[in-house]
Amino acid sequence: MDNRQSRETSPSARRQASGADLLIPIFAGLFALYFFWDTWGLKWEARINGILIGVPLLGLIVLKIASTVIAVAEGKASMRLGTIIAWSPDQRQRLLLFAVFTGFAVLIGWLGVTLSLFLALLASLRILDVRSPAVLALLPAGTSALVYILFIAVLDKRMPYGPVENMLAPLLTGGGM
Repeated sequence: MDNRQSRETSPSARRQASGADLLIPIFAGLFALYFFWDTWGLKWEARINGILIGVPLLGLIVLKIASTVIAVAEGKASMRLGTIIAWSPDQRQRLLLFAVFTGFAVLIGWLGVTLSLFLALLASLRILDVRSPAVLALLPAGTSALVYILFIAVLDKRMPYGPVENMLAPLLTGGGM
C-alpha cells in the first residue's frame, strides 16, 4: 500500500474538514460585537434594534460553534480548513469579492453611499460572471436608487455623502429647478 492510499483511508481523511465552516460565524460574531459597541451611545431605538438583531445572531453562532465542537469531539469532523485555502476559480472570486467590499468600506466616505454601492454591486456582479447588460445596469442602479430614496430622501438618515448625494441635495431641499 503506497503512502497516498494510506492517507486517503486514514481516520483523519474521512472526517469532514469543518474549520472553514467557522470562519463566517466568527466574522459575524465580531461584526455583531462591533455593532453593539457602535450603537451603545445612540438612542434607545438604535440600541434595541442592535439587540434584536445581534442577540439571535450570537445565539446562532454559539449553536454553530457548539455543533462543530461536538462533531470534532465525536471524531466526525476535524478543524482542518479543507479546500477553502486551495487556489481555485471559486477562491479567486472570494478574494475579489472581499477586495471589492473592502474597497466599498474604504471609499464610501469619499464617493458617498449611492455611488460606492452602485460600483460595488456592479463589480460584484461582473466577478460572479453576470453578463446580462440589463442585470448589470438595472440591479446596481435600482438598489442604489432605492437606498438613496429610502434612507436619504425619505428617512433622512445620516449617510456618507458623495458627488451623487451632493448633486441631488438641492432637489430635496427645494433649491432645484
